[in-house]
Amino acid sequence: FVSKSGVGQDNPYTDEDDKMRKQAGLFVEEWEVEERREREAEIAMRAKWDKLLADIKVNYDRLLKLNGDVNTSPKMKVVAWKEFVGKSGVGHENPYTDEDDKMRNQAGLFIEEWEAEERREREAEVATRAKWDKLLADIKVNYDKLLKLNSAVDALPKVKVAAWKEFVSKSGVSQENPYTDEDDKMHKQAGLFIEEWEAEEKLEGGALAGETWRDPITGMEFVWVPAGSFEMGDLFGEGKADEKDIHQVTITGFWMGKYEVTQGQWKKVMNDNPSHFKNGDNYPVERVSWNDIQEFIRKTNSSRYGKCSFRLPTEAEWEYACREGGKKVRFGNGQDILDPQKANFNGDGRYKESYSLAGEYRKKTTPVGTFPPNKLGIHDMSGNVWEWTHDNYESPESVIRTVSLSNNNTSACRVIRGGSWNFRPYSLRATHRDYFPSDAKLYDCGFRLVLSVNKQNDTKIIR
Repeated sequence: FVSKSGVGQDNPYTDEDDKMRKQAGLFVEEWEVEERREREAEIAMRAKWDKLLADIKVNYDRLLKLNGDVNTSPKMKVVAWKEFVGKSGVGHENPYTDEDDKMRNQAGLFIEEWEAEERREREAEVATRAKWDKLLADIKVNYDKLLKLNSAVDALPKVKVAAWKEFVSKSGVSQENPYTDEDDKMHKQAGLFIEEWEAEEKLEGGALAGETWRDPITGMEFVWVPAGSFEMGDLFGEGKADEKDIHQVTITGFWMGKYEVTQGQWKKVMNDNPSHFKNGDNYPVERVSWNDIQEFIRKTNSSRYGKCSFRLPTEAEWEYACREGGKKVRFGNGQDILDPQKANFNGDGRYKESYSLAGEYRKKTTPVGTFPPNKLGIHDMSGNVWEWTHDNYESPESVIRTVSLSNNNTSACRVIRGGSWNFRPYSLRATHRDYFPSDAKLYDCGFRLVLSVNKQNDTKIIR
């Protein structure tokens, strides 16, 4: 307008055309400013869209890598691509390119693809789960059948061992059940049943003197004490009046605890540890009353299917085992001289006897089996801790050393034997007797058990 409206010279009659050209110049300036603003806005907008597209590309490329990740499930890939589609949309289309639309369209295809894969995997999972459930159900049927066999008194241990071994071999598969460990638990329990019935088979078959047996459930070890007769009582003439009634006792063979019951074994059954000296699982449990031990025995026996059962030894059994099958020996380690290096007792020289040596006084319990055993292989029958027996205490004036296993009066005084870490040599003699009420809890008194094969005792006293 400005260029075309100029005529090379001024209109001599009016300046109206000059005014219009001048105003046009102002309009040119105004619209040039507006043009610059629009161009700058366009540049900013383009930069914004380019940044958004770049972010979309970063996420898209990341998810392309996720597509190839075999460790990521189809379900997770579906979730990731759906999240991509949701977050990459901006409410209207990119005016500069359709590249983002293409990526979202491709993402939709990926979602369909992974949803289809997810369905296939889910269907395969359902089929696999059904297969494992069927296998587990079959295992349970056989397991329950063998639990009934456990209780069948007319079935030999040998038959039960064979049945459980067959169960383990047939119910095992080449890989673990990915949905439950119930089958593993049954296999593990079956292994314990096999150990138990193999042990039962061994116990019923008899044993040689000193042969050992380990209980697979508690871990307690036992030594076979063969049958025999012996003169029970103080053969050295050193004891109190209640040791003087020397008489012949006939003992049937039995399994005697190789060690005193430990804190670890007590905890396994009772889930607590009442001991004063908590120095480790292999130390003897103490501060347990005779009554407490009956509950320990009840729980231990309740976990067994066989004919064998645990109990406290009678006085006669205890002394017979302590004296290596009724020999004339003074102490439970087979020695006639008590040495602090071979037993745990009060070795203070002030209490030395003609049949003892002075030496270390440890003032605490020691791990079971620390010192040498007697010739039967039984440890700590003299010293470490006193040991409860099953029997009531009878005064010297009455019949002593009862052997009946039916005297379960929990209020009676019960005999303890063997002496302990804080007693003098005199109390560690094999024939020494002491007693406490059945509810007494002493930090120097524990116990060992006897295993009865036929749940009865055939000890006989001959006067």
